[in-house]
Amino acid sequence: MRCLSHLLLLPILLSGVGAEETMTVGLYGAVGQAGKYELPSGSGTIRLIHQAGGITCNACPAHLGIRRDMEDGKRQYIHVDAYAIVTQGKSDIPLQPGDLVFANSHVISHLDCSEIRAFNEALPKYLESE
Repeated sequence: MRCLSHLLLLPILLSGVGAEETMTVGLYGAVGQAGKYELPSGSGTIRLIHQAGGITCNACPAHLGIRRDMEDGKRQYIHVDAYAIVTQGKSDIPLQPGDLVFANSHVISHLDCSEIRAFNEALPKYLESE
């Protein structure tokens, strides 16, 4: 009789194969769909914005902010110029688990609505080039 006990371990060993680690981050403000999102670990602000449906014409993608809680209990605030990241091919800002990204509404923006729509339309192309 052949021993098949080694086959019982196969599903356990393979369960982690191909599994991608994720993180939860939040995007709030003038975006298509505000809320919490599960993204692959190491994702940046552009992937988050794209997943949320883009920036609305009430916000300026050049003036986003990340609020990051640090291990020592302090908070770090990071300015993000997502417009420059996408239009100039700059490196994206990697997010960390628990980060909150804000796209605040602006009364006056240096970008008009057609430029913001063009920014949103350019998101997939930027993500393909990553």
